Amino acid sequence: MDWKNAPADGAVRLAWTGGAGFVITFQSLRIGIDLYLSDACRDENGAFKRLTLPPCRAEDLELDYLISTHDHGDHFDVGSVPIWLERLPDLKIIGPSSVIAFAEGLGLDTGRFIRLDRGMGLDCGPVRLRAVTADHGDQSPDAIGVILELGGKSVFFAGDGTYHDRYTNYTMGYRDFDVLLVAINGQFGNPDAQQAADIAAMLTPRAVIPCHYWMFKEHGGDPMQFVTACLQKEPPLCPVVLAVGEEYRIL
Repeated sequence: MDWKNAPADGAVRLAWTGGAGFVITFQSLRIGIDLYLSDACRDENGAFKRLTLPPCRAEDLELDYLISTHDHGDHFDVGSVPIWLERLPDLKIIGPSSVIAFAEGLGLDTGRFIRLDRGMGLDCGPVRLRAVTADHGDQSPDAIGVILELGGKSVFFAGDGTYHDRYTNYTMGYRDFDVLLVAINGQFGNPDAQQAADIAAMLTPRAVIPCHYWMFKEHGGDPMQFVTACLQKEPPLCPVVLAVGEEYRIL
């Protein structure tokens, strides 16, 4: 994965950066989602210590847009966002109202932030974003999932959200995505491996990539259990487990 130069071909590229984070590239446009490259969540007692190395440094990543789906520290990286704002003068940061309020509380210049609340849409060059509900409980009451439409291809980043048996209500009826990106850690209001497979079965993506596991010891998540659950569905789903820094292409 070239973290500095975005290829200009017609493929949609999704690279997992660990945790919940992805970098999505399409037509020379590069969008980061819920990137966490620092160790800023670690406290003085060692809780939420980073366990997986980041695939690159914040200083080495080029971005046009950064989406933060909610204001938790492993989705809005306070160790990296100031670096990006300083060295990427054209970067726009997108998120719900709580993310903008959180950034203001940190003293960041929010003039380059764009509000994207549930039910809203946004055009980012050749990419169309649609924000949908991610039920992450009272601590993140406006957390979002994001549907990305990229030149006839579609990606759904489910975000942090509790399992529900009518998940298509969250996606406003959208389904049959080319790729679903779904958390499997089973902690802090997120689905576990079986629940994530159940969500995927409702949304019928062509491929489903698990995420949001193994970043912290406090997170659970078993990708093999997820794969097994996906393959037991009828019809079977197509799970794709990425290594940190690995890229998946939609052609």
